[in-house]
Amino acid sequence: MVLTPAQLSMKEALLSQREQLIAEKEALLAERDRLIAVRDAELYSKTLQIEHLKAQLAVLRRARFGRSSEKLDRDIEQLEALDRRARRGRGRE
Repeated sequence: MVLTPAQLSMKEALLSQREQLIAEKEALLAERDRLIAVRDAELYSKTLQIEHLKAQLAVLRRARFGRSSEKLDRDIEQLEALDRRARRGRGRE
């Protein structure tokens, strides 16, 4: 099949539009991948923070059995509150 110059021109225009659409979709995918990577990093950071708080809380709980201290109880309450907030924050993602 031989194309006329007008048909050839139309096919070239359609091909150009298709290539433009593909480039736009690739850019959107790249941005989505970037956002996913950022969220993954944030989630990892928050997970590490939660684990650190749990470890601190465990140490303070063990220390509390050795002595009765109002300051120690306040420290435990603060860490528990931080842990709850961190868990709520992680749950929103």
